[in-house]
Amino acid sequence: MTTNLTTTERTRRRYNGVVYGCYAVGIAAMFIGLTFGYELLGSIVYLLGIVVGSASSLLIKRLSSVAITDERDKRLAERTSFLTIRIIVTVGLAVFPVLFVLDAAGQYTFTPLVEGVLYSFSALGLLWGVCYLLVKSVL
Repeated sequence: MTTNLTTTERTRRRYNGVVYGCYAVGIAAMFIGLTFGYELLGSIVYLLGIVVGSASSLLIKRLSSVAITDERDKRLAERTSFLTIRIIVTVGLAVFPVLFVLDAAGQYTFTPLVEGVLYSFSALGLLWGVCYLLVKSVL
């Protein structure tokens, strides 16, 4: 099955490839650097990848008549974001009360890592709720 892509669609895909490619190189460099003991080098390449990717995105938006994203991309991002929040909330609601009960019973002790995850989940949930209310009230 062959598809006939328009010039606009091919250009949009090329632009997305440039931007996301820069991000991917940066993220891969960070993981490789952390894995093999080159944290500083990995961090520098990561930062460069993110800066170049972001700058490319801004320049493309400013200089090109072709939009990087369309309605399908925006809808996909909305659905993906909502699914991510649902998973985090579901896991948090299922796991953390059990850990509190086990802690109260003396069967479990919260480590700093688990406390950090708890606070992060809570902060993310609160931030999402505030943003949801703001968007709902504005729209």
